Amino acid sequence: MIEPMKYKNIDPLHLHGYLRSIAWTAEQKLDGVRCLTMIDNDGNVEFSASLYPAFRQNIAAELSKYKGFTFDGELMQDGTYWLFDIIAVAGEDLRAFPFRLRRDFLERFDESVNLPSIRVLPIARTEEQKRDLWQRIQDEHAEGVIFKNLTGTYQPRTRSDMVLKHKITRTADVVVIGPDEHHDAVHLGVYMPNGTLTPVGKASIHMKGPVHTGEVVEVKYLYVLDSESPKMFQPRIVGRRLDRAPESCLIDQFANAETSKEVLA
Repeated sequence: MIEPMKYKNIDPLHLHGYLRSIAWTAEQKLDGVRCLTMIDNDGNVEFSASLYPAFRQNIAAELSKYKGFTFDGELMQDGTYWLFDIIAVAGEDLRAFPFRLRRDFLERFDESVNLPSIRVLPIARTEEQKRDLWQRIQDEHAEGVIFKNLTGTYQPRTRSDMVLKHKITRTADVVVIGPDEHHDAVHLGVYMPNGTLTPVGKASIHMKGPVHTGEVVEVKYLYVLDSESPKMFQPRIVGRRLDRAPESCLIDQFANAETSKEVLA
């Protein structure tokens, strides 16, 4: 089984350069299960990631007739499998083809089929389209954006310079509730309006120096799923906030931090 290509992070200062450049396309960074799907010449379907049995069955049933095809995509919580790359067509290996041609193959596939669970992820090509997409990603509190160079080949296992990602991060000041018993991490919390301290996640303290219960720390994180009962996704401690009182770390910091897992049209 081919392993997925990995993405490099971009410097946020360079974001608008990629939005302007005609050499790069943009698409929404999804928050699902990354999964390559390979269909052999007998119609057997192999997945690169573990999926719920019902999802495996549905996707395999819909794709089994596309013998010799390999797709790269993301499976969402609602069972939709969004395709964003095609690596083989009828047994022909496309990994050495530029993304421009692979995308053309993928769009032709999209035009020729009507599969309930399978959809092709939209991309933005022009500067106007990319800026509109970027604005919608911010408005919808989505996870981020992926930029793909039209000349880029598919490079399994490597972090290619031809595919770049930018995750939208948020910050919050939170209170250290105490150490995690099983990991080199601490539990973090914020205060509710009634004065109770509620947990909002945990973060690693590896190479962060001493972090003590009751201290305030600044964290970066991607999003929460519910602003009324927030749990931070991928929190990372930035540093201690010795200038801030624990009681000032309130839950309202997460009021606009929810993510949208819907794909932008």
